[in-house]
Amino acid sequence: MERPQSNPSRMVVIENKTSGERFLVDLLRGQTYDKEQYTKITYEVPLKKEFWDLPRLVKTKHS
Repeated sequence: MERPQSNPSRMVVIENKTSGERFLVDLLRGQTYDKEQYTKITYEVPLKKEFWDLPRLVKTKHS
């Protein structure tokens, strides 16, 4: 069984600096993101419900 995903209320929203795509990131679980590529646009916890349906950032492995 998959581990349940954390509640989106504790996540932050980041935005891709070139495409404008937005993603949820769980900084409290130690998830990181490329600060050259993304900028953090929310700082409050809990996160507002308007952002809860955003996709979660999925790490891609670079070969």
